[in-house]
Amino acid sequence: MLKKEVVITGMPLEPLRRGYPAVIREAEGYRHTTPVLWVDQLSPTEATFETQNTIYHLRVVAVLKGEEACRA
Repeated sequence: MLKKEVVITGMPLEPLRRGYPAVIREAEGYRHTTPVLWVDQLSPTEATFETQNTIYHLRVVAVLKGEEACRA
């Protein structure tokens, strides 16, 4: 089965760990995944991880929302 691949930009609320769901803060809100099967930390600002149905390519950046974005 081919898995869907998704490129996302955001900040994990906790370190990505095998066996635990990932929660990523993105500009549009929060992304909650199913438990992570594996993680490959490519650099401090890039990671690839896989869940049951999806392979994610994460670009880690600080995410500003609402009033935070207006002040920046």
